[in-house]
Amino acid sequence: LIPPVPAEDAVYYGYTELMIDADQDLTIWVGADDDAQLWLNDRLVWKGGDVAKDSFFGQFYLTKNTYVRDYNLSEGKRTVHFRKGRNKLFFKLSNGPTRLFFSLVLTN
Repeated sequence: LIPPVPAEDAVYYGYTELMIDADQDLTIWVGADDDAQLWLNDRLVWKGGDVAKDSFFGQFYLTKNTYVRDYNLSEGKRTVHFRKGRNKLFFKLSNGPTRLFFSLVLTN
């Protein structure tokens, strides 16, 4: 996700709901430029913290590759429990200078 009108020193919020067929644990893969928090059903499940992330950003921004276009921009993962039915995902993305994005991928 890249906000349609990115701004420096701004905060963005996002919300979505997922319908799940059965209670299950899934792995969330999260990446953000600069900092992000993610809540699942009102429980904090991801908290960034290192806004510099020089080694992470170098892989995507400073090399001639297609990672940004072709791959998930994950910096970490957590296994979390999704309940049967509606599950609420809410995120907060804080941006400093220049670029920004938020990436979330779910896997079994």
